[in-house]
Amino acid sequence: MSRLPASTKLTLKRGLAPRTATYWDVLDECLPDLANRGIADLAEEYRQLLLANPAMLSYSDGDVVALSGGIDSATVAAAIRRTSDGQLSTLSMLNGEGVLYDETALIRESSTRLSNRPIEVFPAIDRMSKELVSRLSHYDQPLATVSILGYELLIEAAHAQGFSRIFTGSGGDALFAGTYPFYLHHLSDLFLDQSDQFEHELACWIRHHGTPEFPKTRETFETFFASRVLHESGVRGLKSYADLVISEQFVSRHRNEQLKGIEAPGRSMTAYTLLATYAGLEYRHHGIAPGIDAEYQMALRTGLSWVAPLLSPEIVAFGARVPAEAKIFDGRSKILPRLALRGWVPDPVLEATTKQGFNLPFAEWVADEEFWSVIAGVIRGAELEGDFLVPGALDASRKLVRSRDARAAMFLWQAFSFSVWRTSWT
Repeated sequence: MSRLPASTKLTLKRGLAPRTATYWDVLDECLPDLANRGIADLAEEYRQLLLANPAMLSYSDGDVVALSGGIDSATVAAAIRRTSDGQLSTLSMLNGEGVLYDETALIRESSTRLSNRPIEVFPAIDRMSKELVSRLSHYDQPLATVSILGYELLIEAAHAQGFSRIFTGSGGDALFAGTYPFYLHHLSDLFLDQSDQFEHELACWIRHHGTPEFPKTRETFETFFASRVLHESGVRGLKSYADLVISEQFVSRHRNEQLKGIEAPGRSMTAYTLLATYAGLEYRHHGIAPGIDAEYQMALRTGLSWVAPLLSPEIVAFGARVPAEAKIFDGRSKILPRLALRGWVPDPVLEATTKQGFNLPFAEWVADEEFWSVIAGVIRGAELEGDFLVPGALDASRKLVRSRDARAAMFLWQAFSFSVWRTSWT
């Protein structure tokens, strides 16, 4: 089942070859035809969709919401709280204050406001030092981010507490442009459209999202534009937006609509092509929770199932049709839910600008000698140094991690995860 594409039906009959058929495709919905609606009107429609969502309405005492410090999981929790007689259990992972990715304060804002039974999980470094290799060995692919391992700890905690289903906010980022690439696609839209908003949005993006570890500059955008937009389209000196082929399937399907140039306030429909296309591809390939294959295996091992209410066809179709300005404005994403959920979700969660991410304190663990000996031993045992890494790369990376370099921490995790996979499955 993990190999079956989203929204696809598989038919098996004795003596006949298997047949597949797609019964719904989000790319059919990726024209933002709600552009002439006021944002207050859109916010009310979104609230009603959440309250009428079948998954939200199916919540029972045997279920729990995986609650992070972000808007999406709080959205699910808040909607269920309104449709389940006010009873709600939540499960959160807290890494402790002062770590590189710390959502403790925001998590507790949401759990205090929304949950009748908040359960907190604290990952222990001594346990992870002993179990990390065996945990990763279960998976038949490297885990790209340590956050997927965090999901495993959550689902185990849910199983230990006797829950049968775990609800997540997966899909919310694709709904309302919540991740880093959406900003770059939106800026590309504005740039190609020669919009007066481009310089303003570029400055806001740099101000809100630039960090010492991941600085944002005009050059950051120009590099993305040159390598991804112009290179993928094969077009230089673009004059007509309808000529841009960022997704051949999307453009061929909606060519007529694009050429009509349906008007929105101050901009034409063609100005949404990049953002809308990227959102559609995110839904299709990455909209389900991170590491879908890994989560499928987790569910098999524990007997729990994942529920993602924000990936319902009705909500996905709504999100795909919402105009760009209701997703990104003044360098901030998720504009519509920030408005729609006012009064449902605590204000500090709605007002947070920087994305902490659902993560484990891997960078802090690397500073521990016992933990580091496990990491370094596995990477060296897999002979990555020499085959893939220059000599001395591991020790140099650890020094950078100790100085709170997030990129070095990500590099070490990926080298370690790949090493476990290489020695376990090849």
